[in-house]
Amino acid sequence: MRAQKRTGTQRWSWLLGAVGFLLTSSFLIYALRSEVLDGGWIAVGACGSILVLSWLFIERNNLQSSAAEQGFQNNLTSVVLCAMALGVVVVINLIGIRYDQRIDLTKDKRFTLSEQSIKLLESLDIEIELLAFFSTNSEEAQNFGILKDNFKSLTDKLSITTIDPLQDPILAQQYEITQDFGTIILKKGEQTIRIEDGFGEEQVVNALVRLSSGKQHNICFTTGHRELDTTDTYNPIGMGFAAQKLTGQNYKMSPINLMREGGVPDDCEVLLIAGPQSEFFPPEYEMIAKHIAQGKHLLLMIDPTLCAPLTADMERYGVLIGDDIILEQNPKYQMMGGDESYILLDENSFDFHPMIQHGSSMILMQGVRSVSTIEGIPGVQWQKLAQTTQSSWAETDYEMGLLEPTPGEDPLGPVPVLAVGEITDPSHIIVGSVSLTQSNASQQPSTTSEPNFERKPGGKMIVLGSSSLVSNAMISVGPANLDFFLNSIAWLVGEEAQLSERANDNDVPTLQLNELQALLVWIFSILIAPGIFLIGAINTWRTRRER
Repeated sequence: MRAQKRTGTQRWSWLLGAVGFLLTSSFLIYALRSEVLDGGWIAVGACGSILVLSWLFIERNNLQSSAAEQGFQNNLTSVVLCAMALGVVVVINLIGIRYDQRIDLTKDKRFTLSEQSIKLLESLDIEIELLAFFSTNSEEAQNFGILKDNFKSLTDKLSITTIDPLQDPILAQQYEITQDFGTIILKKGEQTIRIEDGFGEEQVVNALVRLSSGKQHNICFTTGHRELDTTDTYNPIGMGFAAQKLTGQNYKMSPINLMREGGVPDDCEVLLIAGPQSEFFPPEYEMIAKHIAQGKHLLLMIDPTLCAPLTADMERYGVLIGDDIILEQNPKYQMMGGDESYILLDENSFDFHPMIQHGSSMILMQGVRSVSTIEGIPGVQWQKLAQTTQSSWAETDYEMGLLEPTPGEDPLGPVPVLAVGEITDPSHIIVGSVSLTQSNASQQPSTTSEPNFERKPGGKMIVLGSSSLVSNAMISVGPANLDFFLNSIAWLVGEEAQLSERANDNDVPTLQLNELQALLVWIFSILIAPGIFLIGAINTWRTRRER
């Protein structure tokens, strides 16, 4: 069949079809990605449709004659099938863009934000600018890109800009960027925080916490009684690691000696007593009582066999700290080797409370004493928050070395180890004199020498029968210990947004490849895999050509 002679209009009709196809395709892509159609884009779609219809009208005769040819029909079938396949791919991608849902299949959920990060970002109500200075295509830039996408999917209050210092040296010089591997700067008004080491979720979220919180909480920890060392990150019995994490969450750590200070400083919100081994002076008990009666807070972690006068003084608030050590007989809750002095607390061990994240990992402690409550103490409400299993008991005759439960003498499991309380009426808290000459540790505080100060309700107390919760050794073994400690502080100061499981970038495993392994991966992904498909395509083409 001879082709019909083409007129001038028909020679250029393909241009109408091409332009119309581009305009129509653009409109369809826009329509699939947008929830509301703009009038201008509707006009583009209409123009594209008109141009395509015009091309079809002009080429109607040629299309009819060509459609009768067998080769055209085969080619048309191939084109239609390819177009359908391409259309399916495009539609799937557009749906994925419009309804972006990620599924993290990694075992440690390394591409998923922690619960604390999600709560913080969703509750963010102030504008914060984040400038990330990374070299393009660097590992730090790629890792931060994933974090950036997760952040932007949860809030529009965080403005994130990624900058290559080599491509924008003026801006890099303005912010004094001198490192090759990256710097993150967060700004809220005139306040600025720089991150120059570690660019994971934990570091960035900690900086956001410090910027978004309008107040830096002061946590005062007592000294002078051989408490845990908050600066020691190497000794297993130090608590330096926990203290570092606490300061990263917008808290100020202040050491205080009560006898030298003459009392708890007014700006101290939480008084932390962690594992004292020597006795307190009588006036110090009254300083603690005054602090609580003023609506401030107390976190006491006290180990077995120590500080009998301090444990006895806590009875004025309705807390009964036993002179015992808890031992666990359930093999499922014992450490390897069958050491009964280790206590494991899982989600079944806790009562419901805002600072308890049910479903999280178990809390591990060693050397724990019982902590119960006394009924009928006015002005304070207590809750026994955690207890051991039914297979445990509180050994009271621990000095004899015969560690077996004695019915009628040793409290049998479940044994309470943690209590939380809140002061409802501070007028019932008796506060004696803080004078060393007037105080007497063997007597109850006297109201005749009570100092004059303003009392406020709302003071909170947490009493735990072990300081091993925050020791470096236990935190390195049980990461949930750190979460519980930070949640305890957050509950005491009223930071509800921080009551959750936190990101711990130290737990994220990485895959390290040597040069040979990296070369093999590159060869397979760039040469071998595409080469197999290319050879297959060439072979198919030659087979069809020979037919």
